[in-house]
Amino acid sequence: PDDAKPLDGARAVIRALSVHGDDVVIAIVSGRDVRTTRRMLGVFNGLYFVGLHGIEILDPYDRRELLVRVNHCLPALHTVRDWLKKEARESDGFIIEDKELSVALHYRNANPEIARDIRSQLEYLAGNMVKGLRVTQGEMVDEVIPSNAGGKGFAINYLLAQLKDKTLMPVYFGNDPSDEEAFFAVRRAGGATILVGEDRDTHAEYGVEEPCDAIQALAILAGALERQVSMAAG
Repeated sequence: PDDAKPLDGARAVIRALSVHGDDVVIAIVSGRDVRTTRRMLGVFNGLYFVGLHGIEILDPYDRRELLVRVNHCLPALHTVRDWLKKEARESDGFIIEDKELSVALHYRNANPEIARDIRSQLEYLAGNMVKGLRVTQGEMVDEVIPSNAGGKGFAINYLLAQLKDKTLMPVYFGNDPSDEEAFFAVRRAGGATILVGEDRDTHAEYGVEEPCDAIQALAILAGALERQVSMAAG
């Protein structure tokens, strides 16, 4: 997880869009915590960051807000964290990503049979042995989060409500299974939804094959906005 980085061109196109603050609002929606996502992206000005699958939001003025209560489930998260450290060993190919308010189990490099057993045990532990938690599934990762977390769709609705003074048409690119609830929320808001990657059952109306295609689409938008500014200035 720590080796992840933006694709070539991603930072540049986000910066190009962010200068049009009167016309465009950019939100980076991630399962990572907001400050880690911002550091990895390397773009700090003019953006919203939604983190931990909708648990937290960081606004362009560096103000962080939790969208759900989490104190009640912190002891349970500690129990799960300790269990994972003992059972999901790095030598078996597991990676444990501790995000403070959630904990993720990456099993991409683990033996499938061992991973199936550990994941089953994790599901049982989070669902039956402790209170206040649930497990979400991503791309080769299971994540234990507060059970009252509203998800990415909840966070999108919250953000749109905060920006109600602007006339916005939301556009959402996503590839993870957890993006499905965001697709649903954006479609209900009359926006455009784009699945990035291989076709699957999805709430998204449109699709692109590769992340670089998403960057290209955003670059076209940035170019159109720049031309609009130039025409207005001329």
